[in-house]
Amino acid sequence: MKGYFAIEVVLLALLTVSVDGVAASPSEVLKPPARAIPATFFGMHIHRAPVSTPWPSVPFQAWRLWDTHTTWAQLEPEKGNWDWRMLDRTVALAESHGVEVLYTMGRTPRWASARPAQMGRNPNAEPGGMAEPKNLEDWRNYVRTVATRYKGRIKAYEIWNEPNLENFYSGTPEAMVDLAPRATPQRMQAVEVIDLLASGSGAMRETSGAVVETLRLPETGTVPVPLGVPTGI
Repeated sequence: MKGYFAIEVVLLALLTVSVDGVAASPSEVLKPPARAIPATFFGMHIHRAPVSTPWPSVPFQAWRLWDTHTTWAQLEPEKGNWDWRMLDRTVALAESHGVEVLYTMGRTPRWASARPAQMGRNPNAEPGGMAEPKNLEDWRNYVRTVATRYKGRIKAYEIWNEPNLENFYSGTPEAMVDLAPRATPQRMQAVEVIDLLASGSGAMRETSGAVVETLRLPETGTVPVPLGVPTGI
């Protein structure tokens, strides 16, 4: 016990010195923001909420839809055959609680996949979902159909979930970037989309970081779509 006590004393002394050092440095003093952080910056994932999961008791303002059975593969399991039941229920549930929705696009249906036989680590997932679509017109139709159906109800869209992880995306950064022009704010203004996010989920590195760099326009150095938040909401 004496040894543990000695370690605790040393750690406490080091912590005290460290805190004192921070407090003594004017450059390290934190300043409050000029305005309050929007409540929509605080959100979460909720699995199976329309079916079995009770609504959280903690307050939050944004709900990022992933693992909610609302991916492209689940909405359009066959070309032109749409199943809106789960997404309709999910959006209605969010509205009933005054929560904004961020819809994450992706998980390619097998019929539209560039690699329809490719399997990820999840044995229960349909093959081909982590690949980009082989025909960009199928992707464009998916984006347009979802955004039109939920016009004024879903105002934030994310292009893909965690493209830096091969279990979610197996294509190249260039193939991912090809998806962005099909879902730019200019194309989606007619359906009242406010925010379009180039996925930064997980970490801005590997494929995800390469996507960000590729999205920069050579002539201006700017990014044509807002880059956003993601896994936290």
